[in-house]
Amino acid sequence: MNLPDWTTLRIFLAAIECGSVTRASEKCGIAVSAAAKRIQDLETELGVQLLTRGARGVTPTAAGELLARHARTMFAFGARLGEDLRAVNGFKGSAHHDRFFSA
Repeated sequence: MNLPDWTTLRIFLAAIECGSVTRASEKCGIAVSAAAKRIQDLETELGVQLLTRGARGVTPTAAGELLARHARTMFAFGARLGEDLRAVNGFKGSAHHDRFFSA
C-alpha cells in the first residue's frame, strides 16, 4: 500500500469540510472529475470506503473520519516542521512551505 500524497489528502479533507466533492474541487482549484477520481483512487488503494455519497453531498465513513484525523495531524506536523526549518535558517516565512503544508 502506498501512502496518499499531500494533494489527495488536501482534496479529501476539503470534501469532508465542504460536504461536497464539487465544492472541494473549487476550493482546491481542480476539476470535479479529477477530485472525484483522486478520492476514488484513494479508496481503492486503501481498500475502504471513505465517503458516503448522496444527493445532499458527502459524509465521511468511520474509516474516513479516521483518515481525516490522521491527515490533519500530518498537516499540522508538516506546518510545525516548516516553521522549525525556517527558524533554523533564520527565515520568517515562506509562501511555498506554508502552501505545501496547509490543508
